[in-house]
Amino acid sequence: MKAVLLAGGRGTRMGSLTDETPKPLLQVGGRLLIERAIEKLARAGISDVIISTGYRAEQFDDALGDGSQWGVHFSYSVEPSPLGTGGAMVLAARTFTSPDEDIVVVNADLISDHDVHAQVAHHHRHRADVALHVRHVDDARRYGVVEFADDSRVVSFVEKPERPQPAWINAGTYVVRSDILLDLAENTPLSWEREIMPQLLANGSRVFAFQQDGYLRDVGTPVDLSAAESEGR
Repeated sequence: MKAVLLAGGRGTRMGSLTDETPKPLLQVGGRLLIERAIEKLARAGISDVIISTGYRAEQFDDALGDGSQWGVHFSYSVEPSPLGTGGAMVLAARTFTSPDEDIVVVNADLISDHDVHAQVAHHHRHRADVALHVRHVDDARRYGVVEFADDSRVVSFVEKPERPQPAWINAGTYVVRSDILLDLAENTPLSWEREIMPQLLANGSRVFAFQQDGYLRDVGTPVDLSAAESEGR
């Protein structure tokens, strides 16, 4: 399998920390933030990783090289202008040699200890178009709320509700059939969370939730970065 690491955002909530450095290349505990996601994919047996970049894209090759130090192979997909999470995934998918591959997609600023290998197995077991990792939180306002049936099929997806509520939330790792992405317009700004996922559900696509709790830190702000440091991540 191949994986796409989404690493192209400006990281504006980081303030001055990302004026000169892309957020995934910030240091956490003496290592680059993106390294956690790379190591996670390598442990799951994924050796072909496409890094989707945009903001200060030239720094990634210098910092990461070809991936051999992690036992994986990197290629790079560079957004010509900001395309959003969905647009970046579509652009990266154009580099694939096969139109029917299953792809693991991970946000590069995500630190999570969930089992990617088990999520892939869940995707195959349900013959899913998309299988997304979900976990339970007490306050879902920072996340997308995912509702699903007893068989784990997703019935609704609501990005960042206004009121605090306990819920199962989108934890930022997906297994996606590549033809789902190849059917979308190229070089068009798209949000995976706000546009593509609701569209897939409306079209009757087979979207399933992979439920697994555990450590999760979406490193979006300096407070999150400090928390990851203090938690030893």
